[in-house]
Amino acid sequence: MRIPRGFLLAVFFAGFAAQAHAASVFEQAGEKYSKGDFKAAAGLYEELARKKPTATVYFDLANAQFRLGQKGRAMANYVRAENLRPRDPDIRWNKNVLQGALQDRLEESTSFYLYPVRRLIRAVTMNEIAFLFSSLLALYTLFFLIGRIRLFAWTTPLRRFIFVLLLVCAALGVFKWADTADERVVILDREVFGRYGPSDRETKAFLLHEGALGKVKDESGAWILIALPDKTSGWIPKSAVEKI
Repeated sequence: MRIPRGFLLAVFFAGFAAQAHAASVFEQAGEKYSKGDFKAAAGLYEELARKKPTATVYFDLANAQFRLGQKGRAMANYVRAENLRPRDPDIRWNKNVLQGALQDRLEESTSFYLYPVRRLIRAVTMNEIAFLFSSLLALYTLFFLIGRIRLFAWTTPLRRFIFVLLLVCAALGVFKWADTADERVVILDREVFGRYGPSDRETKAFLLHEGALGKVKDESGAWILIALPDKTSGWIPKSAVEKI
């Protein structure tokens, strides 16, 4: 079936118009922010985040929300921006500034030997790891095929080296998956108690404040069980958090 040329042109111009509209909204948001109208800027960035989420949009939205005192929502969007661009110094800096302004100081407990591994896996995205693994695998296959010809026996050491890199890349992927497998949440309420069970009648385990981060370990009705960076865990209402 032949696709009409007019349909292709309509799709092209619709896409072009959408890009132009997004650029216009982004420019308007920047102007609102520079004039100190952070509420209007945040609204425009939120519109962009729904339609075309990028690290830049999330970062600018987080900055506007931070200015409005919405620490929880700002933290959520700094994390989203960091997930897309984990090595961006501006995102990391602003996120650290926000963390320094939070009431809860939740330090992640990691052994000295595993700390460099944690830093490495958080400096790359899963897509980057997958691309690197695919490239190494293709290179290994190429050298393997070339090595079948006796005149190219010199490829054997290279194949062995690439095979080691493949193992390292695969291990990195496993660690990255383990670090990101659990869904993350951020506290939006000014304060919320973590409890030992999914009910208001359960004993209070700890107190969290706006902006604190945790990982979802279980769900029960209107409650979720979260694990904090210091390994503490407890049940909190779903209404008190935003999933990232």
